Amino acid sequence: MMASPAAAAPPANLVYLINGLSGKCLGINSGSHAIGALAMQWQCANQPFSDQGWWLFQIGSVPNAYEIHNQNSFLCLGIDRASVANGALAIQAACSGQTYNNQTWLEEPLGGGRVQFRNYNSGRCLGISAGSNANGALAMQWDCANRAYSDQAWIYDPV
Repeated sequence: MMASPAAAAPPANLVYLINGLSGKCLGINSGSHAIGALAMQWQCANQPFSDQGWWLFQIGSVPNAYEIHNQNSFLCLGIDRASVANGALAIQAACSGQTYNNQTWLEEPLGGGRVQFRNYNSGRCLGISAGSNANGALAMQWDCANRAYSDQAWIYDPV
């Protein structure tokens, strides 16, 4: 079940992050609990306690700055090796609890109930490799497209 177009406010509870281009959910490869496991998209499972559930916790004093915690592993979404390069992969890592690093995501509204997540460290946005619609396509960062209908657009769907 997808969120209504008006539901763009940051969630206060557990959500699925649905890619605005593919309609698939962001999750962690094979439901892994390992540090460094890759973030990827997959057909939404719509099951409680899955690797596709996420909590957004405000961090620091910036109203739209969040740590994104995976429900299954309790680890945080970040960029591998804190890279600032286009194409750097999104992974899960031990939550640092520090403000404004590669695990800090700035939520930016795109309209139509969609948002993009800009990585604080790199200034690049979370998207899906090559705009793929395939199950298993990897999440990565790239220059922000700032478009509501791109692989960098995300929709909140309550779990």
